[in-house]
Amino acid sequence: MLPAVLATSAALATGALLAPGTAVADPTAAAGPLLQTTCSFDQIDAALHDRAPQVANNLDANPDRKDMLRQFFALPVDQRQAALDAYLAANPDLQAKRDQLRSGPYADQIAAKVAKIADTCHSY
Repeated sequence: MLPAVLATSAALATGALLAPGTAVADPTAAAGPLLQTTCSFDQIDAALHDRAPQVANNLDANPDRKDMLRQFFALPVDQRQAALDAYLAANPDLQAKRDQLRSGPYADQIAAKVAKIADTCHSY
């Protein structure tokens, strides 16, 4: 189940914070603040509802994905990064997409939104 958790969490932790219709960006760079956060998933979810309601609504409409994210964020911080790194190494298609989008037009926007969620989640 862990690969599914990682695939979903990597996609949602970054790509879900984009404007509709955009692709998933670099999960290791843009999602770094969320991967390193000590916030619980419930705190992250509350921050999403406040700061990115469209993302929160999407997660609410997909309870299986939301549960996978809950499981992923229940992992200790050091295990999250290691698990994500292993998943990306085992999935060269995602690695290639990451490399392609790393310098994309939305990279700064994604990083800012993710950082804002990570910076504010402790207040929820």
